[in-house]
Amino acid sequence: MKYLFSLLALFVAVQINGQTDYQSAQKLVRDAARYWTNPQNIDQLNTRGAITHALDSIVSRNGANVVTARSEMEYNAEGLTTTMRQYAVDSLTGSLQLDAIITFSYQSGSLSNLLFEEFNPETQMFEAFIEMDLAYDGSNRLDSAVISLEDPLFGGGFGPFLSMKQVYSGDLLVQTRQWIFVALLGGWVPASVTDLQYDDNDHLVDQLTSTINLGTGGIEPSDRTTYTYNTKG
Repeated sequence: MKYLFSLLALFVAVQINGQTDYQSAQKLVRDAARYWTNPQNIDQLNTRGAITHALDSIVSRNGANVVTARSEMEYNAEGLTTTMRQYAVDSLTGSLQLDAIITFSYQSGSLSNLLFEEFNPETQMFEAFIEMDLAYDGSNRLDSAVISLEDPLFGGGFGPFLSMKQVYSGDLLVQTRQWIFVALLGGWVPASVTDLQYDDNDHLVDQLTSTINLGTGGIEPSDRTTYTYNTKG
């Protein structure tokens, strides 16, 4: 379940860096495109029961071991994670305090919804800051995802922000399409397209991502990664 922490880090970064200027917005789109078009990250969404215990994060400070973070997990009868509670060090007291709650929902054994709630010190309540709805095709491959959060581009309220659609050729992921929801325009705007090519052994050899240029409104090539393999694959 390491992908969860990658997702959390990504969307926390989205909240921090998601300003109204074009460069930050384009970085947001590129970072999201890079994560969602990594086939390994897509496969991990179907991993069952990868987290098996609570984990303390320990560092050395002035020669002493200090607990800096903690995660606690709960599971259903099938061994699937239902709740994760994350604790962080309170800046005033120095003690661990519950900072975030992640709730997992499933349909037919596949992750269908993730709800991230964080503690708001002003209201003393946990409030949603990220929600993900996931759908799968007939072969139980991730088909689409809609990610909701507060619109960091134009200051809209909490709601759908990033939408993703996967395209397959047989069992191979060949394209990922993404849209961002722009509150100012009142709808979805094409954000990126990533094309993936494979060799005769189904190894990924070329990954080309094109993202929206918010200045011109066009989709332009932005990132390309090519892969070569030795005889052992």
